[in-house]
Amino acid sequence: GWWMQNSSTELLFWVPPAYRTGLWRPNSTAVIGRHTTRLDLTQFVHGRDWARCHI
Repeated sequence: GWWMQNSSTELLFWVPPAYRTGLWRPNSTAVIGRHTTRLDLTQFVHGRDWARCHI
């Protein structure tokens, strides 16, 4: 599947089909393609900390 996981293999979030091609994962060295998607996980929270999310 297209679930992003942490190092403990816990599921963090699902990646929709439109964003799968060219997805730049945190451990990627390079992504080849015309269009890429890069995730900014610097403020990502999950688990008990999810309530800290705000827009």
